[in-house]
Amino acid sequence: MSDGQVRRIVKDHRPHRTSFARRNECLELDVDLPPEFKVWCRTLYRAIRGDQGRHGAWDAFQKLTTGRRAMSSSSLLIHLAAEYPEGHPAAWFDGWEVWKSGWEGIQRNAASLRLIASKMKMNIGKAAGGPAPLAFMGVDSWNAKYKESASADNLLSSIVHILESGIPILEIYCAMHRGYLEELRESPNIQRQEEATIGLLRAVREHTGHCWFARLAVLINVSRSLNCIKKHETAESLRKLWERRPR
Repeated sequence: MSDGQVRRIVKDHRPHRTSFARRNECLELDVDLPPEFKVWCRTLYRAIRGDQGRHGAWDAFQKLTTGRRAMSSSSLLIHLAAEYPEGHPAAWFDGWEVWKSGWEGIQRNAASLRLIASKMKMNIGKAAGGPAPLAFMGVDSWNAKYKESASADNLLSSIVHILESGIPILEIYCAMHRGYLEELRESPNIQRQEEATIGLLRAVREHTGHCWFARLAVLINVSRSLNCIKKHETAESLRKLWERRPR
């Protein structure tokens, strides 16, 4: 999940809040997030709160989420949860399988539409004159019921033209979809871990005005420990990563 996708999730769901409480815990989380993401944010929050001064995680979290230029608790947790892409391999996003089946259907539709358009052109040519070409029942009756028949040839031809002009667009999107899935197969984690960490630093800097390397190092390490990831960060390692980031 890219930093831009995470930001859109936070932005799109900001007005709708729900809360959960456990003893003294109280935290607002955005509704309608992918279920596995929501659970992970809560688990991460409890781990940070449970630190209780041992490594400074709870203190760092409070300092980043309070004050004049603070991040919301849910926003910080979502960015922390996305900081290590390998930690969430269950699904790329909620509804992934439904989305894939939809595009498989569109690809079948695109293949069928060319054949349908070709057959329609042939049939329209055979059926020239419209569905009611002659006024056997008298002009008055024909005008009352069938006069639209006179414009049928042009309208049917226009429909086929519109259909044919839309098929290349469908095929372009289908090719884009196949290329996207191919890239996912070649790079299953979507982005390197360093890029995800830079995304977190950038989000915190945009919200608070600073990168807060020391505070974020503590929080990142809590998240990675939950994932059984041995690679931990320090304030200095995050500072060096930020300094060599792509501009």
